[in-house]
Amino acid sequence: MSLMSWFKDYLYIPLGGSRKGKIRQVINNLIVFTVSGLWHGAAFGYIIWGFLSGVFSVFGNFTKGLREGLMEKFPLKGGVFHSIHTAARMLITFICFNAALIFFKSPSIEVALEVAGKIFTGLSFSDIVSTSFFELGLGTINFIWLLVALSILLVVDIIKEKGMDVYTVVTSKPAFIRWGVYYALLIMIIFSTNIGAASFIYFKF
Repeated sequence: MSLMSWFKDYLYIPLGGSRKGKIRQVINNLIVFTVSGLWHGAAFGYIIWGFLSGVFSVFGNFTKGLREGLMEKFPLKGGVFHSIHTAARMLITFICFNAALIFFKSPSIEVALEVAGKIFTGLSFSDIVSTSFFELGLGTINFIWLLVALSILLVVDIIKEKGMDVYTVVTSKPAFIRWGVYYALLIMIIFSTNIGAASFIYFKF
C-alpha cells in the first residue's frame, strides 16, 4: 500500500493523473503499472507483469460505464442473481491476476509463454478429477487445518450476514464457551505457525 501511494504521489500525479483527458490517463496508468513491475527487478517478466496489470486495470475502467449500463437495462433482481454477478466479477479478476502472474513467476519469457500455451492445450478433465489434493503437496494436517479455518470463516460470514457483531456474539456466551473459542484459536495459531527464521518475500526485490 505504501509503495502504491508513493507511485501515486510521485509518478501518477506529476504525470498529470486523470486531469489531462482519458488518453493521458490511460498512458499514465500504464506507465505506473509498468514501473511498478520494473521496481521488482530489471527483468522482462516483471515488466510484462506490470504492463498486463495496467492493461487489465485500464480495460476495467473503460468498460465500467458499459457494464453499469447493461446492469440498469437488464437488472439482476434478487439475492441469488446478485451473488452470481459478484462471483463472476471475482472469478474474472482472479483469472486476469493469475494470467499476469505467469510472467512474474517464470524464470524467462520463453518459459512463461510455454506455461501460458499449455493452459489451453492438453487439458484432460479425467486427470483433474482423479488428482487428489494430497498429490499437490497438501499434507493431511494442513488439509484438516484448512477445513477448520474455512468453517470458522463460514460461521463468521453467517454472523455478519445477519447483521450481528462477531465480538459481541462471542462475549455474550457463557464463560466456558468464550474461553473454549479463545483456546481453540490460540491452538490453531500455534500449530499452524512455521517456527523458524524466514526472510520477508520482498527482501529480494
